Amino acid sequence: MEIQGKTALGIKVLVAIIAPGILYWQDLILVANEALNNDIATHILAIPFLLTYIVYRIRKTAVASASHPFTDSTLGRSLPIREITGTLLCILAYIIKWFGSYSFQPLEYHIASLPIFVAGIVLLIFNAQTLRVLLFPIAFLAFLIPPPLELAQAAGAALAAFSARAGLSRNSSTFRSHLS
Repeated sequence: MEIQGKTALGIKVLVAIIAPGILYWQDLILVANEALNNDIATHILAIPFLLTYIVYRIRKTAVASASHPFTDSTLGRSLPIREITGTLLCILAYIIKWFGSYSFQPLEYHIASLPIFVAGIVLLIFNAQTLRVLLFPIAFLAFLIPPPLELAQAAGAALAAFSARAGLSRNSSTFRSHLS
């Protein structure tokens, strides 16, 4: 019985990984290409390794919550709230992806819809408790969006100014100590 449970859980995990992979394959290829060729987006190369580590750290909790059969019942009747919510999240993600296809920044919209789609798939395949456990890794997928150039330049300018002021104040204090 335990082997059947592990096989079913393994198939569910495979479906939860393959479904977003199939739907977002071209977008993930574009993001990887962007990360390899653009200095602003190089942080994206670390995201798969960090996600793997985070999921590895919470694997026992995720397996325990995925194996536990939760029921959605209110007032004696059983409503498929989990399935309805998961389906609506998947539809919302597809609408965002479709809308983004007709915008000037389609890659950003496509990748922004990825965490919503993954949350919907997890809710459909597993349960709400598993979604709660995996909420941080799913939200971490938002870092796959390359930052806008204006934002990156503004952050870089602020960091450069802070670094210059910090270096200047340190050098002036050592200069004063040498004068004394």
